[in-house]
Amino acid sequence: MKGKISVLGNYLFFIAFTALVVAFQCSMWFQFLGNFPAPQLWIPTLIFWFLYRDPVEGMFMTYLICGLLTTQTSLPISQFLIICLLLFGFVYLIKQRIYWSGGSFYTILCGACCFLFFVFELALSYMMEANPITRPQIFAWLTSPILTMIFALPLYFLFHFIDRFSKKEQPREATGGVQ
Repeated sequence: MKGKISVLGNYLFFIAFTALVVAFQCSMWFQFLGNFPAPQLWIPTLIFWFLYRDPVEGMFMTYLICGLLTTQTSLPISQFLIICLLLFGFVYLIKQRIYWSGGSFYTILCGACCFLFFVFELALSYMMEANPITRPQIFAWLTSPILTMIFALPLYFLFHFIDRFSKKEQPREATGGVQ
């Protein structure tokens, strides 16, 4: 029973933490820095779950995060969910082909996924919308991944601390087969 409560606490922490940082990103960032591109602070949570959880758990968290973030974005929920699932597929493919443990891999992947988010958004805009994006903000496309990577490194250590605290085991492929 104690183990189930610990795992539930782990899930709830990640959901509450993501809600908190997204609320900061959407409300306070623009108050202090104006129109300067904001980091995508929800991406590190998703990438952590994609890398350090079973695929079913990663997919479950994708749906939870998408449901949580639909109030914070102007994207339609279908488009946002498709983008997140495409990111899941990308990370899963990279995890199977190229993987090393540590914060550098996680940080690079957060930056790559942030950039890919914009690319996928542009592509889906042309495929799904009557009025697609005509002038992408290239400065934001380059700045936001860098800022996301800067915020992702401390989050990597925080997330691993929470996992150790809640005794959440990582899947075998994330540990290199060593338990």
